[in-house]
Amino acid sequence: MAEEDVMRSLFLDSSDRVAEIGADSIRSTLLHVHVSEIMNFLERHQAELTNVDAKNIPQFSNVSEVDRVLSILLDSGLQNFDFVTIGEYLCERGTKEGAQRKYGENHYKLCAQLGFTTYPPVFQATENGIAYHRETKREVKKIWFCKMILHVPIIQKALLTVKVNDTLFSMSDYMSNYLSQSTVKRRLPNVMKLLAMLNEISDDAARVWIGRINR
Repeated sequence: MAEEDVMRSLFLDSSDRVAEIGADSIRSTLLHVHVSEIMNFLERHQAELTNVDAKNIPQFSNVSEVDRVLSILLDSGLQNFDFVTIGEYLCERGTKEGAQRKYGENHYKLCAQLGFTTYPPVFQATENGIAYHRETKREVKKIWFCKMILHVPIIQKALLTVKVNDTLFSMSDYMSNYLSQSTVKRRLPNVMKLLAMLNEISDDAARVWIGRINR
């Protein structure tokens, strides 16, 4: 399967699901394609990208919860899921239901923003998420996770802006178009954390673009 077809399934939500591609093709493509090449692909398909809105800007406590959410979906044996159920598994015993719901919501939505799960009200892992969850090599999973950060709409928008315009980009100013100042303050560290993770596995060209984005 051509890399272009794999990337369409991975990064364009309007495309056919990765079920038609296969785990081996996903793994091979994400290991070998450079971040700058993914960015070039996203630039060619800007019209097909998901628009940024308040609901798809990440908010999370710990990125490692992505693996736990996938484990709940795929290994728990449960058939029906909601934010409370997911939060109950993720949170410490005794956590109030409202806090469980919010924690489950934030981390499930992060999985969806990364392309590992569907968006609510459907709660299930995508073929990409299943393949990622079954990967056993830690270094491979790190690269896989980090490259899927390019599925997050606000990351796509920021990087395409600095790539095309060769200019500095204030993430907090941009987020203010969608969120209140208090919410920007809460979510900004999350978005910058994802950018830092992406930078770790990026090639030189992509690091130049990431370096143009500041708080």
